[in-house]
Amino acid sequence: MLDGMLVLKCEFCETSKTPIESDMRIHLREKHVDELVKDLPLRGKGFNMEYRVGFVIDRIKQKTPKLVYDHKTAKFASEK
Repeated sequence: MLDGMLVLKCEFCETSKTPIESDMRIHLREKHVDELVKDLPLRGKGFNMEYRVGFVIDRIKQKTPKLVYDHKTAKFASEK
């Protein structure tokens, strides 16, 4: 069950929200390739796309207000 899981909100478009990390990874790879390549503070070799997606997921987890999923309302509720 997803109830109580932290909601991840895309930092690029802020319209995609999900408590499922793999869904956010797919969203980032499909919708934000340009941002993943150009807009991150990663320079040089060795930062493949999977690393970049993980980097953004970690930033989202740090920045996201503590929102948790609540299936009863099918919305995201503030953590109490």
